[in-house]
Amino acid sequence: GVKRRILLVHAHPVDESFSCSLAKAIEEGAVEGGHEFKKIDIYRSGFNPVMTAKDRKGYYDNVDFDERKEAALTADVRGAIAGLRWCDSVVFCYPTWWMNTPAAMKGFFDRTLIPGSTWTFPPKPEGAVALQPGFMNSGATGLVPGLTNIKRVYGVSTYGASQSIVTLAGDNGRNMICTAIRPLFAKDCTCGWVGLYNMDFVSPEGKKHFLENVKRIIRDEL
Repeated sequence: GVKRRILLVHAHPVDESFSCSLAKAIEEGAVEGGHEFKKIDIYRSGFNPVMTAKDRKGYYDNVDFDERKEAALTADVRGAIAGLRWCDSVVFCYPTWWMNTPAAMKGFFDRTLIPGSTWTFPPKPEGAVALQPGFMNSGATGLVPGLTNIKRVYGVSTYGASQSIVTLAGDNGRNMICTAIRPLFAKDCTCGWVGLYNMDFVSPEGKKHFLENVKRIIRDEL
């Protein structure tokens, strides 16, 4: 099959967690499939997910993109952006807590998906004083995507609730990734998902099967 450049972004603070086992299965699947692989382990890589006042005040400083300004970003953010530019497939692995991503994963998005480096505004129509939604080459969110190298997004998550309850509650992490973040990638970027629901009641055999299925998907289907 086609060989991918896979970036895994993982968020879980406990080394012995099932989520860390999933991250390992994703890496093993990528290696077994002959794909190139890189990983950003938010809790263990030194990435700081907390947006500071300085970060926020400078959020729009590089909206027109200047390499010198990007070079002034903190090393963790520069490294994350480099990883996103390198890959053609990105996998987000995290536990769903309170129907959303862990705060560390949300912080990763807040600090990394910055204007100029990963997206920009569409140009204003001549004579207009404000942007018009959907104008010109803007994507589904009204923004011009800057990470068009990414063709596939995949989410791997665990849930304490049933799939029906998660769906009813909105599955906010999945919704954010597939509807708000995916449009920053290639126009034809696909978004796949696999979840382990009611995980506190899944047998060891069931968890083992889920790990094997995740490994197979990354190895053979991504």
